[in-house]
Amino acid sequence: MRDESKEGATFHFAGSNAADAPHTAPASTERVTPVANLLDLIHDAFFVRSMGGVIHYWNRAAEELYGWTADEAVGRVSHELLKTVFPAPLAQIEAELLRAGRWEGELVHTRKDGSEVTVASRWSLQRDERALPTAIVETNNDITARRRAEEALQEREWRYRHIFHTAGVSIWDEDFSRAKAAIDELKARGVRDFRAYLAEHPEFVAEAVSIVRIVDVNDATLRLFAADSKQELVESLHKVFVPETHEVFANELIAIAEGRTYFEGETTLRTLKGEPLTVLFTMTFPPPPDSLNSVLVTVTDITERNRAEEQRLAHVWILESMDRINRAMQGTNDLEQMMSDVLDAVLEIFGADRAWLVYPCDPEAASWRAAMEHTRPEFPGIFTIGTDLPIDTEIATVFRSARACAGAVLFGPEYDLQVPALVAERFSIQSQMAIAIYPKVDQPYLFGLHQCSRTRVWKAQEKRLFEAIGRRLADALTSLLIFRSLRESERKLEEAQRIAHVGHWERNFETGRVTLSDETCLILGVQPQEVPSELAQWRERWFDIVHPNDRTRLQQALESSLETGEPYDVEYRVVRSNDDARIVHSRAHVARDETGRPRRIFGMTQDITDLRRAEEELRKQAELLSLAHDAIIVRDAESRITFWNPGAEKTYGWSAEEAVGRMSHELLQTRFPVSKQAVAAVLEQQGEWEGELTHITREGTTIVVTSRQSRRRGERGAGAAILEINRDITERKQAEAERAKLEERLRQAEKMEAIGRFASGIAHDFNNVLGGIVAYGEMLFDEAPEEAARKRYARNVLTAATRGRDLVDQILAYSRSQRGRHVPTDVCRTVAETLELLRSSLPARISLYPKIPDVPLVVLGDATQLHQIVMNLCSNSIHAMKAGGPLRVAITPLDAAAERVLSHGNLSAGRYVCTCVEDSGCGMDEATLAHIFEPFFTTKEIGRGTGLGLALVYAIVVDLGGAIDVKSVPDEGSTFSIYLPLADVTAAAAAAAA
Repeated sequence: MRDESKEGATFHFAGSNAADAPHTAPASTERVTPVANLLDLIHDAFFVRSMGGVIHYWNRAAEELYGWTADEAVGRVSHELLKTVFPAPLAQIEAELLRAGRWEGELVHTRKDGSEVTVASRWSLQRDERALPTAIVETNNDITARRRAEEALQEREWRYRHIFHTAGVSIWDEDFSRAKAAIDELKARGVRDFRAYLAEHPEFVAEAVSIVRIVDVNDATLRLFAADSKQELVESLHKVFVPETHEVFANELIAIAEGRTYFEGETTLRTLKGEPLTVLFTMTFPPPPDSLNSVLVTVTDITERNRAEEQRLAHVWILESMDRINRAMQGTNDLEQMMSDVLDAVLEIFGADRAWLVYPCDPEAASWRAAMEHTRPEFPGIFTIGTDLPIDTEIATVFRSARACAGAVLFGPEYDLQVPALVAERFSIQSQMAIAIYPKVDQPYLFGLHQCSRTRVWKAQEKRLFEAIGRRLADALTSLLIFRSLRESERKLEEAQRIAHVGHWERNFETGRVTLSDETCLILGVQPQEVPSELAQWRERWFDIVHPNDRTRLQQALESSLETGEPYDVEYRVVRSNDDARIVHSRAHVARDETGRPRRIFGMTQDITDLRRAEEELRKQAELLSLAHDAIIVRDAESRITFWNPGAEKTYGWSAEEAVGRMSHELLQTRFPVSKQAVAAVLEQQGEWEGELTHITREGTTIVVTSRQSRRRGERGAGAAILEINRDITERKQAEAERAKLEERLRQAEKMEAIGRFASGIAHDFNNVLGGIVAYGEMLFDEAPEEAARKRYARNVLTAATRGRDLVDQILAYSRSQRGRHVPTDVCRTVAETLELLRSSLPARISLYPKIPDVPLVVLGDATQLHQIVMNLCSNSIHAMKAGGPLRVAITPLDAAAERVLSHGNLSAGRYVCTCVEDSGCGMDEATLAHIFEPFFTTKEIGRGTGLGLALVYAIVVDLGGAIDVKSVPDEGSTFSIYLPLADVTAAAAAAAA
């Protein structure tokens, strides 16, 4: 046997029947004690078992991992104790072990507490001097958490790729990092208004298009853009951009500059075959400080939809315009009023400057006259209304052209026909559209439009609409001309329908008679046959019906209307024969003769009892809630405020006296989540609506309220009132937005913590490997003769292992960086000590210039961690100053009166100590600055850096409640400023803690 005090890694068991005596340790077991002491220090579970599986050694890590002590485990059969689940049949594994002398794989074990653990297991077969197998050494590393993390990561990656490639919409993965760097450079140069800057510098937009790189596209993109492969698209945006795309792209750059995380737009692109595409695209930008090297863009083809939408909008425009024209025609039975209303509507619909009707449209007639003309204020009329004018050659030509065409005739520079020169020059007529219309009971009219402010090319849908209006106008003229010949009673009925479509009445002062419709009789509670036809008799009967308290006011309103000509509009109460009191609303207008004397008064009457009762009920309910904090508002059917509680006064700032009688949505400048009409439709159909509204207070402040509105109708459905209860949720909305920001920061912190745990796991595995290398290397180095090659080889092995151990120490330091002590620590003293140690190792080409105050500046932290911060920052600066130069380290106190935004974190108002490390080295660009604090990111050559130094600095500073500001310019150097909150303790306390 070899001396185990030197070999240290070989275990010997006396006899070949160890498996048959599971509870008896071999006689030579005590000879493994030196090795056992070493193995108790490693992190892996390590145990030795006989060929029969009986455990003879069980280290401290095995006790911690599985829960059984060495006394409980030794003598037990390992696979029975641990309930081992093998990746293959045990016989197959043992055969491989006997053949190769070792085996590696993953096993599932059961702990003492019944929980399962996945381990990376290594078996090594031990043999005696006769090469007979005597024992198995098993090393197990807990990889349960790592395996779960890897599986979860693989699952997320698979889901992302699956969604990306199988999505039915086009998805682009684009790299905006260089464009982001260019924008940040402009910010550093002082550019703030990017919209104005990009408008003045289109070359910047063109350059940005060139530097944005397409990283990946999915299959839907290939189909949409007619590409055979990704390589045809994964180059540049120029292949799919058209000139008008650059304007929308400029808005994307503005969104990046403003720090938005989402952008949506509509633009035109082209396929690889050159065909235009109208697309709707959305972009999701990672939140700052991400470099935007992976921006997901979804593209939806809306070409056909837009075409259909344009056609639909044109059709809707025609329908809505015709509806407006129809309403203008149907709103009156007066011929002149109808023509006036139609011309007003036509002027607004077409945006023209002059609309007119002339009669007759007959080139053979002796004269013509203008029946109606409406113009915009800035353009004078050209016709003398109602005056007969002789037909000259130019007018006759216009009439012939109109009558020769089945539709509208167009005049102007863009058309074959021109506006008569004298008329065009005198009245600034640039373009004209006219159509002959043919009433069935009269001669043709000429209906036309003038455009005076500009030359106009009439669109096809405008021409079509104008022709439809002409045909409809011809029908309306026919109807009204016929209507003039109808009986007077029919005229009165039509007029009553025009006014209100409710009960109507008339008092004719010339004939001394009164007329009431059946509906009016029903409202007043009288039978039609009981109504006297004589005006004087009806006046007495009418005053008997009116409530006594309203008679004087009603009489005054009637007399005032007859004397002044003002509209008769009054509410009053009537008492029916069954003592049923009703509230009545009457409106009327007075017709006068040529001398101004009242000839008749014609009006309508409506029963509004149910409406007023509903409003009163709402008002009473609202008054009961006058002490509520919510704003309670009652509106009538026209949205006029009728009640305004103290909660509304407090919420909006207007008193009840100022608000009542005002239009609610005009006073509060209401912004709806949907259209106002949609809300009204829901209230009409369902009786209730609930949602969020945006209002403007009296002070001009924008607030968000949650609004509940209910519609209250009268007993017979007449009229309506709206009860609106609003609660100010502005602060809650702001809090929700702030919470979203905090959640995003938490997710980033969890990601960094996960990286640290993952790195720590790898470091422990690597440390276990290094333990064996160092142990065997030291034994080989001790046994080898001084001049032998083996001695040199062993030294090289130990050197490499030492470097690996240093790397492991850095990784473990990073993973433990957030667990430092928080005790009073003098930053000045700690930094001074660190710089003293650093000074001796500085290259001759670099000069150190410290600036440290004599007074102590105390923080709650760990002196060792502060030492790590300064050493890592200075080490980076030294590496960056290959040509030499000054290295400045300064410590200053800071009183922040308000919150400050730094490059990596924010400072709240308070007192801080700033440690600044400034070098004159190579500096960094924006792309590098975006990644400097990420673990394992380094710009150093392979073998010169691990990428953990600055990550460790960042983790320590965040743990201490501080923030970092980094400024760097390529070829000019870098400045790292570390801000830590000052502690309210004395320097003596800091010295004692140290």
